[in-house]
Amino acid sequence: MSGLETGKIRNLVLLSHQGAGKTSLAEAMLYLGGATDRLGKVEDGTTVCDFDPEEKARQVSIMPALAQMEWQGYKINLLDTPGYMDFAPEAELCVTVADAAVLVIDGVAGIEVQTDRVLKWAQARELPVVVFVNKLDKEHSSFESVVEALAEQLKLMPVPMTLPLGQEGEFEGFVDPLVGKAYVPEGKQVTERDVPAELADQVEAAREKLVEAAAAADEDLMLKYLEDEPLTEEELQQGLRSAIRAREFVPVLCGSATRVIGASALLEVVVKYLPSPLEAPAREGKNPKTEESETRSAAEGPLAASVFKTLSDPYAGRLSLFRVWSGSLSANSSVWNATKNEREKVGQLFFVQGGKQEGTPEVVAGDMGAVPKLAATGTGDTLCDPGHPIQIALTPPPEAFYSASLHAASRADEEKLTTALSRLAEEDFGFSWRRDADTGELIASGLGQLHLEIAMSRLRRQFGVECKLGTPKIAYRETLRGRARVQGRHKKTSGFAWSPWNAGPGLSLWMRLWAVRCRGTTFRRWRRA
Repeated sequence: MSGLETGKIRNLVLLSHQGAGKTSLAEAMLYLGGATDRLGKVEDGTTVCDFDPEEKARQVSIMPALAQMEWQGYKINLLDTPGYMDFAPEAELCVTVADAAVLVIDGVAGIEVQTDRVLKWAQARELPVVVFVNKLDKEHSSFESVVEALAEQLKLMPVPMTLPLGQEGEFEGFVDPLVGKAYVPEGKQVTERDVPAELADQVEAAREKLVEAAAAADEDLMLKYLEDEPLTEEELQQGLRSAIRAREFVPVLCGSATRVIGASALLEVVVKYLPSPLEAPAREGKNPKTEESETRSAAEGPLAASVFKTLSDPYAGRLSLFRVWSGSLSANSSVWNATKNEREKVGQLFFVQGGKQEGTPEVVAGDMGAVPKLAATGTGDTLCDPGHPIQIALTPPPEAFYSASLHAASRADEEKLTTALSRLAEEDFGFSWRRDADTGELIASGLGQLHLEIAMSRLRRQFGVECKLGTPKIAYRETLRGRARVQGRHKKTSGFAWSPWNAGPGLSLWMRLWAVRCRGTTFRRWRRA
């Protein structure tokens, strides 16, 4: 994939509750953009973003994936994130390096728990958000119900930019209110149709709402709109672009990712209305030498890049995914790790397509790439120009709330365990481990039982270490809580003559009989005493 200028780059993060269809939507977009020759399926384990064997076996995303594509002369970096709560910290980390977000919502389930949570991440970073209502070909799906829930439950201002053509099993395409045409996709081919008569009023109302939203973003356009003068297509695009980037309303699109319906409309919205890195706010950081705040923007400035994910590739080795905030990163160069205060040697550079890499000589400002085999760099570190150091903070590591003890299956596994755990902690942002000082046990900590179970599977598959989870031992401790004064008296008894009959119950019967039988001098002497 050839590198493009910064103004034609779009950095997009896909967010949703688990199972809403982010990976399938990313696959549909990559397929339409020509990045893949055929449409992969999650059920078959053939998608670009779910490339890890554990993801293929469980049919869920367990770590973020970067995929890159071109659409109409624009480069789009797609960040597919996991929807499970156990892997939420890595999804939040991807939000910090994106310029816009696509919120995928299941058209059947509607607004779910994680939907609200991921939306707050995007709002905290002030990212423009586009909503894609997926699975509208399923039974009991409803586009109108989701639009209403966006306003009532999430307190957003949703404005549909496409409307569904058909419902549930008869869903076959979408209507563009601005153009006034219906589109029926069939793979990469799209058939244009006239709007059905029964949808004419709904389409007209949606167009009026879009025109009003575009006019509200600009005073000149608003004046023209109030005077009942029609807005040109260019004016509509300019107004919608300003309103979406200012987050004055949320555009809502409909579709079915597995049938590639609506993905082309989403790509059009991405390149026409979402911001490029040049239009994104400058990134703030701290100079580690002077302790003063500095900013970096894609328009100018020396090199500054953030590592947001560490992978273990079977061929490239340790792979660090990064986002360039300013300047450019070149292959065979030397950079400064401002977080670890160490110099790093950069060899090759890659553009990433899920689990595959393509070499590139340079990664420009605003773009994303990967660099292999960095010695000290980990997730969250900042790479910068040695003469202009800056440390850009991303999301801090999460606090783990689920722990289990680790038990190696053999002596050989025990010797390799600590090294493997250190490597795993570098790759998994939410995983940590320690050795308990009181019990001597190895304790693994994460964000849930599923999280640790997958970590054990990766230990076995990637590092060849057999390990089982157990219940941690608890070291109970006692301490002095107060003070007390007591006094005792020792009383010594004298003049007692021992005999086998007054020895008490501690003397067994056969010993008593033996003593009577003997009647020796010893017992007589004890009696006299």
